[in-house]
Amino acid sequence: MRKRFGRTAVAAGVVATAVAMPAAADVFQRQATWPVYSNLPAGTALETETAAEIMSATADGRTLVYTDSELGLLGLVDISDPAGPRAAGRIELGGEPTSAVVVDGIALVGVNTSESFVSPSGHVAVVDLGTSAVTARCDVKGQPDSVAVSPNRAYLAVAVENERDEDLNDGALPQLPAGHLAVFDLGADGRPSNCDTARIVDMTGLADVAPSDPEP
Repeated sequence: MRKRFGRTAVAAGVVATAVAMPAAADVFQRQATWPVYSNLPAGTALETETAAEIMSATADGRTLVYTDSELGLLGLVDISDPAGPRAAGRIELGGEPTSAVVVDGIALVGVNTSESFVSPSGHVAVVDLGTSAVTARCDVKGQPDSVAVSPNRAYLAVAVENERDEDLNDGALPQLPAGHLAVFDLGADGRPSNCDTARIVDMTGLADVAPSDPEP
């Protein structure tokens, strides 16, 4: 769990990995290291804080996307040549991206827009990677932490954590509002078909510790 309010971040790098080597052992060989700062706008100071956190890739293996919570954007890297990754642009998200997954040419990104721990908010940004445009924002009724697509690509599950304030009572639970699960139906194009009406799954009462305040 990461504390997202009033924190200090550290710059990070993206490591591109290759497919498994044709050998008996299941091993991977590092192909390249790509510095995140190379995706900064022209003229931006190189000491600007950046981060490469959650990554996903297009089905053709040519484009890598990563969340940059420091700058509030989705970064793109051209990995058509794994040994020579290149900056491929960035997409402003209007909040803190927490997780991302790619379905065909669509990136589904959890974006935290919370003003405080007691007023959590956020959405799933639907990003068309072909046009670099955010085409929809689907409300998840809280602070999204992680997104995942079902194996048959029919559903998007969003863990809405509504995380605690670690500085309040030493982080003791419960600290409402409680978290939940938000579920979207995905169309054949990878976009949520119920963007305005996410199904909210109540998760209270499932845990032995703080059952009234789950943090999925």
